[in-house]
Amino acid sequence: MALPSVHKCLQLSDENEQLLKKLKKLHIKNKDLEKNMGQIQEKLHLQQLMHDYVTSRDVQVQTETHVWHKGGYSKDLNLEGDSVRLLHMYNDLQKRYVKEIKTNQEQSEAIKNLTIKIHELEHNLREQRQRIEQLECKTVSWKTSAVSGKRRRTPEGELTSCRDISEKKESCCSKYLELLLKEIKKLKKENEKLSTERRALKNELAGLDKDFFEEIEDLKLAVQESVKLNNQYEKCLKQISVIDGKGKKKKKKKKRRSHAEVKGGAHVGKKESSTSILKAIILADTHLLGEIQGHWLDKLRREWQMERSFQTALWLLQPDIVFILGDVFDEGKWSSPQAWTDDVRRFRKMFKHPVSTELVVIVGNHDIGFHYEMTTYKVNRFEKVFNFTSGKLITRKGINFVLVNSVAMDGDGCAVCSTSEAKLVALSHKLNCSQQKPNHSNKRCSDVEKLPASEPILLQHYPLYRKSDAECSGEDSAPPEEKNIPFKEKYDVLSQEASQKLIWWFHPRLILSGHTHSACEVLHAGKIPEISVPSFSWRNINNPSFIMGSITPTDFSLHKCFLPYESRVFAIYCAAGALLIILILAHFQLLTPFYFAQRLISKHKAV
Repeated sequence: MALPSVHKCLQLSDENEQLLKKLKKLHIKNKDLEKNMGQIQEKLHLQQLMHDYVTSRDVQVQTETHVWHKGGYSKDLNLEGDSVRLLHMYNDLQKRYVKEIKTNQEQSEAIKNLTIKIHELEHNLREQRQRIEQLECKTVSWKTSAVSGKRRRTPEGELTSCRDISEKKESCCSKYLELLLKEIKKLKKENEKLSTERRALKNELAGLDKDFFEEIEDLKLAVQESVKLNNQYEKCLKQISVIDGKGKKKKKKKKRRSHAEVKGGAHVGKKESSTSILKAIILADTHLLGEIQGHWLDKLRREWQMERSFQTALWLLQPDIVFILGDVFDEGKWSSPQAWTDDVRRFRKMFKHPVSTELVVIVGNHDIGFHYEMTTYKVNRFEKVFNFTSGKLITRKGINFVLVNSVAMDGDGCAVCSTSEAKLVALSHKLNCSQQKPNHSNKRCSDVEKLPASEPILLQHYPLYRKSDAECSGEDSAPPEEKNIPFKEKYDVLSQEASQKLIWWFHPRLILSGHTHSACEVLHAGKIPEISVPSFSWRNINNPSFIMGSITPTDFSLHKCFLPYESRVFAIYCAAGALLIILILAHFQLLTPFYFAQRLISKHKAV
């Protein structure tokens, strides 16, 4: 509520008194400042006199002519000392004079500011006095109206005073405020409910992908098409109901014939599906020994076993394609050109294959070196021999295989890394566009070459990121003492960033990798399986193995094929050698126990 005018007048009178007190104080300060000014002027006058006196003495000293004679040297020294003292006094006085001038200027500025403030306060006083006079006039008029008790007539003829009207207005305002407060509370409650619903809807939407909305659109289209088909079926049924019974019998016969034709078509489809299956052998980490660390006996024994195992697998299984997942050579990262050609010659001899079988080799860290050892020369040398490029797509029987140079997935922006990543991005764009449905329109995919719509299979050397082999199982998995050793990113496995990139780019249905020399099966994002293929060499593992796969554009079936244990093979060789030696010695009658047993047997036969 606003204060009455009488109270305002009292407040203004109090303010007026305070302003008068401030004026008195300012006058007192002004007088003090004037006194200080007088003192300062006296000091300046004295300094001026001293200045004049000292300068006159200096001139006399400088212009006086002294007569030099014996015994007057001490007097001259005294005169010079006095002159020096006077000069020092002069300099000190001059410094004080400068300081006093500065203080005088500052004080004069302060006086000016104070005078300005005094004028402003006087102006304010005048305005306040005028307001007080106006308010006093208003209070007098209000009192007269209150004493006279003027009353107003309502339209109904009742008399009402100003106070009654004000009380009614106040009561109406209070009621209106109460109603407003109630409405505000209701609105707050509704706002809270809506906010909770909004949060719940946001959480639900966060769990949905873009693919979900695309599927909804596809379902809408399918529903519309089904409605159209239902309408057509209804029309056909109406027409059929009009036809006679004879026509119905004929149609039944036709339906039987068509049913028989559909069954035959199903058999044909089975034949086509059997021919569309791609048989593939997947092996990894052959590690053909080089000239530096490879011993001739090791090469002779283990590489001969590897060659015979591979050729036997080709003869028995007759695959359409063979994949070797990197680390073909053991010393490719530092081998000389002559050693490289020798290793390639041995590889082609060991892994020779018929024309009907295709061999695809993927690069590994022992072929071109780790990332810090990798050079364009080594990469180009490998690509020329094996026709391998990172980001290359191999499509066989409608199945897409993506070859990845996992050594170049370091992500540091090197020349090899940037080119391989650019190729992978371009290939992922093509594959994603080819997997879209024909009803789905996308401007970015209008000029893209269409590929088979099957989800790709990634083939690489390094596995995707995982902490360790702790969750791996199987007889050819890592030993128990090595399972819990954590993997190093960019050395044992790919980095988390590179792994997420490959999954996000290609959305593969299967990932095949090597490098760890032991088997492991991992699920990425809860749905993408990765199989780490163990080494194919007895030099790295006691029980090597490879994978035989039957792959279609929509499905795959993988089976693991084990090679003999090296320890068992060695034991068989030793036993066979020992038996052969014994038989030879027995044949030449060099072993006395065997010779004695033979004589007993011959005597027994004679008897």
